Amino acid sequence: MARTPSVTSTTFNSIQRSTICHSGLRVGLQHFPLLCEEWFADWAAICPRSSAGLERGASIRAGDGVRKIALRPCCILGARRGDFAHPTVSDVRRLREERGKGLFQIALCCIAVAIASAANAETWPARPIKLIVPTGPGAATDIMARLIAQGVSPTLGRPVFVENMPGASGILAHETAARAAPDGYTLLFTNTSGMAINPISFKHLPYDPARDFAAVALACSLGPQMLSANADLPVSSVGELIAYAQANRGKLSIAFDNTAGAAAFAAKLFNKLANLGLVEVPYRSAAQVTQDVASGINQVMMSSIAAANAIVQAGKVRRLAVTSGKRFPGLPDLPSLHETVSGIVMDGFFAIVAPAATPSEVIVRLNQEIDRYLSGPDVEVRLLTLGLSTDGGGTPQSTAHAIRKEQEQWRAFAKELNIEPQ
Repeated sequence: MARTPSVTSTTFNSIQRSTICHSGLRVGLQHFPLLCEEWFADWAAICPRSSAGLERGASIRAGDGVRKIALRPCCILGARRGDFAHPTVSDVRRLREERGKGLFQIALCCIAVAIASAANAETWPARPIKLIVPTGPGAATDIMARLIAQGVSPTLGRPVFVENMPGASGILAHETAARAAPDGYTLLFTNTSGMAINPISFKHLPYDPARDFAAVALACSLGPQMLSANADLPVSSVGELIAYAQANRGKLSIAFDNTAGAAAFAAKLFNKLANLGLVEVPYRSAAQVTQDVASGINQVMMSSIAAANAIVQAGKVRRLAVTSGKRFPGLPDLPSLHETVSGIVMDGFFAIVAPAATPSEVIVRLNQEIDRYLSGPDVEVRLLTLGLSTDGGGTPQSTAHAIRKEQEQWRAFAKELNIEPQ
């Protein structure tokens, strides 16, 4: 009965002592001066019976910095299983010739792909560009995405259209964009939730914010949350709210949209750091939050500036502060929350990213057109009405840096609130 094939070795620096043992045949590798780790794999692959055992995971030990062998399928090597009873020097030489032809063909394919990629970058865009938005129509994220899409379409020479993919905390939208072809025809309008909050909230995400995307431009550098109170509550400042809440511990509630991660984190962090004892009431939409605070069901709320605009103008709710590190340009008299409670700074951001490996020429062109639009004279005025502000598109590098900085900040928030990903 034939013995079970085995592979033994010390290190490749002592390769003359390495052997393949099969059916009593003992072949010293010193007979093959050109045999290195890849030829060892080739040789093993053409052994008619040894190859089966090797494919089940046999390998040799690597030492002195030599990596382990990766055994390749026989079809790639240009040999068919059973071609040889036992490998000989001529067998390996013939295999080398066949393999050389195969490598040449592979090289040609690689060159063809490279040429095609370069040609694609030169002719881009040749068709409409899709901008995926992780919210439904009408939200501030959607409105700003549409403004940019409309603004850059004329200068790009092709229409940029928005495709809304709401729900699941933006996970579906981010996963779809991450898996799209990196050809410049699929972009993602991302935000704090998708890039910074989801990684600290979910243990298993179907996308990796750091690995799966290439930063294109920073669409919004300031999109803070806002603390507001029902107009009938006898408070007109953050300090007065803190004093009133502490004197009526457990009697007041703070509402927030739980699907908008930034609002939920801001509300919880404020409640904890200020030691308020507010009852936290999560909702599944900003519209429900504003309705119940306006009617007095809840006394305090944390929301985007835009979400609260209507009930503020109706006189039902009073603005108290924003969560940004500096005062919001559109509301210069409204203080920042950290002016009273240190440790709460949430600027928020919107950015445009592309699937990883998108050609750099495409990313640079997109960045230039987006920055040109955002630097226009009327854009900032329109954004301020949405509770947003921009310093322009920046560069792909500065955008990536801003995203990383935001991620670090939210990891610190999660640690402060003892939040573990679920």
